[in-house]
Amino acid sequence: MSRRTGPGRLLLGVLFGLISGLSVCLDGAQASPETEEVTRLGRQLYLRHCSQCHGAEGQGFRKLYPPLQGSPYFSRLRARLPCLIRRGLQGTIRLADGRFNQTMPANPGLGAAELTALLRYSGRFAGRAAQTPGSEEEIRAWLERCP
Repeated sequence: MSRRTGPGRLLLGVLFGLISGLSVCLDGAQASPETEEVTRLGRQLYLRHCSQCHGAEGQGFRKLYPPLQGSPYFSRLRARLPCLIRRGLQGTIRLADGRFNQTMPANPGLGAAELTALLRYSGRFAGRAAQTPGSEEEIRAWLERCP
């Protein structure tokens, strides 16, 4: 009985090895207590301050409140988010999903640590385009530059 060799067999072996290695890495990966705390705090803040309008999973509400899913505010406009959350937003915004003209209430009591946790949690709804919201120091610097 002869064994087949060739590029197809080699590619299959390489793919199997990569997938096996990835599953071992993922199985062994554990979130640090600090990361778990940030996620817990971010979820609490999102549920308290954001979910009533943007939805429990960031899906938005009809044509009244914009979805976070695919929002440019989590990619190319992410430096504006801390200011928008802290100061609120009035007026019409245009997104791929349409035009929205509801008031977003201000949250002036949220500090840089809370905003960091909130943005890390809510960024998960934005999909592949989302970028890491930034460190607490970066959020603090963005807040100092708020218009």
